Amino acid sequence: MTLPYLTDDCIYYILQHLQNDRLTLFKCLLVNRFWCKSTIPLLYANPFANITEKNYSITLTLILCFNKAEILQLKNQLGSNQINNINFDKEHKPLFEYPKYLENYNNNTISSVIYKWFVKYVSDLSIFKKLYYEIIPIFLQSILRQSRNIKQLDISINLFYKESFKNFNFQNFTSNLTKLNLLSLNFQNFQPGGTDHSTVNEEIEQEFLGNITNICTNTSKLIIKLARPYQHDTSNDLIITTTTLEKLCTIIQ
Repeated sequence: MTLPYLTDDCIYYILQHLQNDRLTLFKCLLVNRFWCKSTIPLLYANPFANITEKNYSITLTLILCFNKAEILQLKNQLGSNQINNINFDKEHKPLFEYPKYLENYNNNTISSVIYKWFVKYVSDLSIFKKLYYEIIPIFLQSILRQSRNIKQLDISINLFYKESFKNFNFQNFTSNLTKLNLLSLNFQNFQPGGTDHSTVNEEIEQEFLGNITNICTNTSKLIIKLARPYQHDTSNDLIITTTTLEKLCTIIQ
């Protein structure tokens, strides 16, 4: 007598119902190869939500997903900031491209997790600020480069002015945002005319926003977090054009 069994589709639907039960999903990874392949996308859809200290090591997983250029950038930054007590095997290849499964990208949440992981390796207080400005952006651009399934994007405009984004392919990135349904643009910490500000980066920023309006036709919610007014004349520092804003508003109507 043949024992009854669940089809692959049934197993997949069962796993979907466990999406918010991460502890059970981690156990499902160990059943067999199919269960593992079906569970990973669920675990990494929103891996930074409600994360605890023992899970900050996801930062190391992200490093293992870096390409050679990102590894070199990270090593240079760690060396220049005298952070020499972090060991990672750059030759190790992860089983999955974990960032590509990310569905919820929140700039501040991800940055906070990475920052808290690095803090335990830093003894010099002067380096803490550099983590946000020089090291964490490398992680953020790597995640965005690999992402294919983002549905909620909360991004800081500051990123466009970081050194690690200098050669970032925004066209490829935005072409992967067809599933986007919520877009949050954060201008709150942007400082026009700052050391990172340049015409080239501003053009990239406008290209990104323009591509968003053409590609993300399924977006139903738009959030714009504006900075406080500056005292100096900002007539030449317009971050988002009226035309682009109108297009962004149009796609959610």
